[in-house]
Amino acid sequence: EDGIRDDISCLVGSEMCIRDRYRGRGRGRCWSRSGESATLPRAHERIPAVFGPTHRILSRLRARDAVRLLVAPLLLAGAVFPGEPPVRSLEARVNDALDRAATQLLARQAEDGSWGADDAVHPRGRTALSVFALRHAGLARDHAAVERALAFLRLEPGFEPRSTYEAGCLVLMMHTFGPTYRARIHDVCRWLIERFDRGPRLWGYPDGTRDLSNTQFAVLALKVGELHGFPVPRDLWRDLVTGVLRLQARDGGFRYKPDVLPSASMTHAALLCLRFATESLGQTRPPPEVRDAMERAQAWYADRYRVDRMPMGSGWTKSHYYYYLYGLERYAEFFGLK
Repeated sequence: EDGIRDDISCLVGSEMCIRDRYRGRGRGRCWSRSGESATLPRAHERIPAVFGPTHRILSRLRARDAVRLLVAPLLLAGAVFPGEPPVRSLEARVNDALDRAATQLLARQAEDGSWGADDAVHPRGRTALSVFALRHAGLARDHAAVERALAFLRLEPGFEPRSTYEAGCLVLMMHTFGPTYRARIHDVCRWLIERFDRGPRLWGYPDGTRDLSNTQFAVLALKVGELHGFPVPRDLWRDLVTGVLRLQARDGGFRYKPDVLPSASMTHAALLCLRFATESLGQTRPPPEVRDAMERAQAWYADRYRVDRMPMGSGWTKSHYYYYLYGLERYAEFFGLK
């Protein structure tokens, strides 16, 4: 609907973060190519472990029965014997998928260095999001595609975003360049604070209805701003908590806006907003009301968890699928979930 949430770069950006953050932290996660191998032992390499505990039983059986006992389960299980190629690891498959996605993203860059510049609502949003994704893919700041994109974006003093989504994507992208764009990050954060609606205590596009999706991108930007020394007013964080809690449904899930069904992507967004606000207010633990809301939201999602489509209400939807995966990755990362 808005030209950003379902763009291919949403998936590349979030999944690249997985590969970067989990470098060499142990099994069960995704590594970078320079990290430890995630390749599981092949079946034939695991067979000796099966033999070990059975030798006492086998010694009491006739040879023919022993052969049947061992060979039949192996054949039924489709065991892999020496000489066959190993099953590719999850790490290898993830990295290949990311490479293909990044290649596609580079192929879609326009001659002027942009992605989706014809989007009247977010003219620089897709470009910023694409650079953010490619930077996580490992593209250097002096890569030709990155330089063309930066020339298109014109991150000069006094520039202003056109929308909340665009502001969030710009800040996330600028953050990948370290302190280079610190002043510009502060400019965007001030722009966002000026457009925070103290009525519903949320952000909109900025026009139209205020919603939890725009709010999530604004909160991500402000959190990055704090990392670059920008002072977010404490009363804004308190008002944000109030606004987010108003969007929680009776069953625990969170809604995009008051008159729609709760969804997994908005539940992830709410949990992140509440987590960041609590941290920025210096609270080691959320207040009881917030803690209860977060626990109910997590329980709502746990009951509906799936990755092939987005849980929504008591069912599911295929809408905004990659946006859902992006939110799931954020949620899992900041809440320490494998």
